[in-house]
Amino acid sequence: MPRNFSSIWLCLCYLLVRLIEHVLSVKLIHSTRNGEYENDVDNGLTISYTGAGGRINLFGKQKEVCMNQDWKTAPNRALLHAYRDRKPIRVIRGFKLSSAYAPKQGYRYDGLYRIYKVYTKVTNDSKKHRLCMYELQRLSDQDPPPWETTTADRLELKETGQYSS
Repeated sequence: MPRNFSSIWLCLCYLLVRLIEHVLSVKLIHSTRNGEYENDVDNGLTISYTGAGGRINLFGKQKEVCMNQDWKTAPNRALLHAYRDRKPIRVIRGFKLSSAYAPKQGYRYDGLYRIYKVYTKVTNDSKKHRLCMYELQRLSDQDPPPWETTTADRLELKETGQYSS
């Protein structure tokens, strides 16, 4: 056992706190059929995404929007910081997503996107709840998106080095 156990313990606690902060700051944007908002629109190269919150999840069942979303919640704040700092967002689409761009099974990394617009939108129902909205666009300086080319096409492009965005 090391002599200076207390300093090692403090160091481990510090690293754990930093890890938790990192996990909270890179909160995944995820969406499933039963978790999508009606305002979410996936056009492949662009995405309109509704922020987190505003619904109560009881026993695994999503309720409709029942309160305003808040820009101060961890997921919304993380996306707001990414917008402000112009940091790209990794987009991973899942098979449960109701989109023509979703994989048929499993999950797929679809590249880096940048948030180019944030705004508040009011719901169309009689309750008029406020939603945090984000507009994302795929960065052009990367491999073609997986839905535009087949695997064979991408391998051929990779061998010849002739990528075009």
